[in-house]
Amino acid sequence: MSNPFKRCVTVIVGMQWGDEGKGKYAHIFSKDAKIVLRTTGGNNAGHTVVANGEKYAVHLLPSSIIRDDVKSIICAGVVVDPEVFNQEVEEMQNKGISISRDNLLVSNRAHIIFPFTKDMDLYYEYIKVNKVGTTKRGIGPCYADKMNRVGIRVGDLFLPRKELEIKVRELIKVPNILFGYYRLSWILKTPIRLLQKIFHKEIEEDLGFRRYRVDDLMQLCEQYKNYLKDFRSDVQIVIGNALDKGEEIAIEGAQAHSLDIEHGDYPCCTSSAPNASGSLSGAGIGPMYVKRVCGVMKAYCSRVGAGPFITKENGVVGDYIREEGHEYGTTTGRPRDCGWLDLVHIKEAIKVSSVTELCINHIDTIGKVGLRNHNEILICFGYYYNSREISYVPLDIEKCIPMYERFEGWSWEEKPKTYEELPENCKMYIQYIENYLKVPITYIGIGPGENDYIRRPVV
Repeated sequence: MSNPFKRCVTVIVGMQWGDEGKGKYAHIFSKDAKIVLRTTGGNNAGHTVVANGEKYAVHLLPSSIIRDDVKSIICAGVVVDPEVFNQEVEEMQNKGISISRDNLLVSNRAHIIFPFTKDMDLYYEYIKVNKVGTTKRGIGPCYADKMNRVGIRVGDLFLPRKELEIKVRELIKVPNILFGYYRLSWILKTPIRLLQKIFHKEIEEDLGFRRYRVDDLMQLCEQYKNYLKDFRSDVQIVIGNALDKGEEIAIEGAQAHSLDIEHGDYPCCTSSAPNASGSLSGAGIGPMYVKRVCGVMKAYCSRVGAGPFITKENGVVGDYIREEGHEYGTTTGRPRDCGWLDLVHIKEAIKVSSVTELCINHIDTIGKVGLRNHNEILICFGYYYNSREISYVPLDIEKCIPMYERFEGWSWEEKPKTYEELPENCKMYIQYIENYLKVPITYIGIGPGENDYIRRPVV
């Protein structure tokens, strides 16, 4: 019996802490794809694509939405803020991008973010001693509702009113208790347990204390139905048919390995699993359909929010990298912390996601930084940990001291068109990375534009 699995899926994953430029390669690979999928996260992600001289920033929509010959799908593993969805659709349409059911679908199984979900995100962060640095867009609490089996999915919005109302009542029970008492505790500086003994529902409402009401949320659900009605679908049928035909499918990763809830810098991580396996699970695709996994990395490191970052450069060098690389969040606008490339992290990311090839961005940026930094660029190849050298990421990574290899900087007047045209110092840098990681680097980013890359055939 012949093998029923046609290897037609390309998975694009981030190797660091996100913001590696995955949208650029999703755009490149979507030129050959029939379908592009967003499978994890929500609008806490941000992808920027430059195409035809126009800059497009998306947070929830797949970056392939700018291509009218590709079907873009938001899958079950994504959490959807309908307000953001509607806003992004309108923004794209205002830029002349045609959007309809023909090129955009949203899974009926994707979970919905509500306003109180974002409130919970804000106050969970507020009461923590050690802040995570969440985007406060409700992503984590929405995934928590999903795991608690009380979440509301896109398809649930279209249930008969009585059935949906039962789900809404279940969903707001905990927010009305937890959020209410935490908020009142913060205002009155009174212990929560004492508040729970003193106050009753009627007194809370007399105080003008806001509670989430079923009728209000049912009205909101009607609004969300209008936003999503033209795009919702049982997308597993569409994806399944494409797999049967062997049509090219690209999975556009969000966030990255070191933000993975299972394998990243817990608790300073995202609430989904943005590794290759998690991305496939969010799409409903098995591993046997995968033909390649493309890991996207920068020629240096950057991250936002809290969490360990042992190759971070404070002061002048970090500022050099930030300004040369324009390291400000697509979603939040926050300035990113910047530092030297950490190959130990990337080596682990390669193992977790079975990466078959690498795409490296900002090779132009790090060359200029090297020239400004006394002609010196650093790459971390190992750690000092408990008085010994290691080449893995321990649980208490913050106790490690990075070990560095040094390289000289480079620049060019005209953009190189081939690998051979790159400066010798640049090629030495790339070859060191490739030799260390034992994975071929097939794409080299030399600028922000859609064509600012070198395709490197690797034998």
